[in-house]
Amino acid sequence: MRWMQSRRININKALFILMGVSVSMTGRADSCAGPPPDLGEPYTTLTGLPARELQVALDEYAFQRTWSRHAQALSAGFAEGDRVYGETLKRGRNFDAQRQAQWRRAYEKQGHTEYLEHIGARLNMAALKAPVVDWILRSCIRPRLWSTASSTGACRAGVAFGLAGLEARNAHVVPRSFRVTGGRCESWPGGELTVQGTTVECVRSGNSELKVELQTNDAGRLEQQIPPPRQPDAGPEPRQETRLSEPVSEAISLHRALDYHLIRVGAGCPSCGLYAADVRPSHADALIVSVATVSSRGSGWRRCPADLRCGVQEFSPPDNPSLSGCSDVPVCRVWRLAESNVEGADVVQITYHHPEQVCVNCGEETDFNAAFSRWQKAAEAARTRCDVVPEAAPQLFATRRALARPATPNPPKTH
Repeated sequence: MRWMQSRRININKALFILMGVSVSMTGRADSCAGPPPDLGEPYTTLTGLPARELQVALDEYAFQRTWSRHAQALSAGFAEGDRVYGETLKRGRNFDAQRQAQWRRAYEKQGHTEYLEHIGARLNMAALKAPVVDWILRSCIRPRLWSTASSTGACRAGVAFGLAGLEARNAHVVPRSFRVTGGRCESWPGGELTVQGTTVECVRSGNSELKVELQTNDAGRLEQQIPPPRQPDAGPEPRQETRLSEPVSEAISLHRALDYHLIRVGAGCPSCGLYAADVRPSHADALIVSVATVSSRGSGWRRCPADLRCGVQEFSPPDNPSLSGCSDVPVCRVWRLAESNVEGADVVQITYHHPEQVCVNCGEETDFNAAFSRWQKAAEAARTRCDVVPEAAPQLFATRRALARPATPNPPKTH
């Protein structure tokens, strides 16, 4: 099985997205890195100028001074390798007077005119001190590295490196080393870095952070870090539990002739009798919380204890008539005293709990099977890992000959 097919991708032909943000490669050569925060002027004004106008501002800065030694330009914010008066700065050298005069004549005809017409009114040249000059050169003029990454799945990514800065198009920046940790990338193709950029494809090893570092000869080093994929949290496993419901109430109608039965006849009162009726909730396995009479009618049809003539209270458990009230029992007995043969009727209300199946840790799902299926899928996704691949040795570019023939890491062995 081939590990990875090496190929070079021109980044102008691809759209790369990192963390859901589109990254455009156009305009990098003329773009500047952001200034230090909260420094005010002249950084605020400089940030609004394109790199081309910033270069003119630096030329004007040198034009307004007459330096004879390179050390003077170096102390003013420039660095070795920068060009002033048409010369490349080197420590210990003097400016060529004839060359400086030629540069001044050429700049005065074009650059100085551009400065006066477009820049001078907006920029206070007195504010261009050495630190400001250094910032302009580092952020806008000199070649600097940029890098982007695009995740193409949990385990794969494309990583691009290129150059930015006004001088980037004419720069000769070459890689010195290419290192990958936490995974493996195809070989860096070598050659000079470009404004457009070059992309290599990488794979993550396991679920570790993928780090890709490019070290160059003149533009420093830059590391692109691709954090581990965010593992979905499956959460606690859904389960079913049996709990008592919230209190439920229902009314039950009772009639002497249909629902009550005679317990005993009143002594010395042939027409008197103690009657009882058992009531239970309509829901199976329910437990009664309380019972109350809503209404009772009928001549001589009296609610117990009826001035203590019943010998019992109005409600009791069927198996314990001496107990008053019904609580945590499945059935409640209603007691009545009849003092005549007239039909009597009652409406009683029972309040009860009943056992019900509830879905715990189910979120918005009320169906346990659906919630458990969703949890199983999330738990499986959380256990997903990228394949573990061996890391390759750093790719080193010691000479231009080595750049022409970049070292290719050995692919992992397949079984």
